[in-house]
Amino acid sequence: MKYIKAWNVGILGAVLASVLLSGCTIKMAVRRTSTKFVYPNSNVSPLGRVKAKSPQSFSIFVPKFFDAKQIDELSAQALAQKGGDILVNPKIVVKTILVPIMLPFMFSSMEIEGTAAKMVIGKQELH
Repeated sequence: MKYIKAWNVGILGAVLASVLLSGCTIKMAVRRTSTKFVYPNSNVSPLGRVKAKSPQSFSIFVPKFFDAKQIDELSAQALAQKGGDILVNPKIVVKTILVPIMLPFMFSSMEIEGTAAKMVIGKQELH
């Protein structure tokens, strides 16, 4: 009888520990054509690949949402690496790690990568 109770407590403890220590990672990626409008008569010259990552933020219950201003700031950080004007084909990845220890703790970060380019508006006439 004692053996069965100890076994049940052990199983219950293992199940409880696995539920409390389990977590998951959620990634969402978005691709855009560019971070700014490219004028029809402009000359775009690629400068190279760039990447920028936001610091990790902490929240409880609801993950952090990143707005357009934060995306623009992160784009500016990435462009500063090569001195570009525009990010071509940027990929924006938002990563949230969920750790459910009593309360759902969430750690979120955002990363942007793409090709930095220099844009010079041309003087040719458009027809």
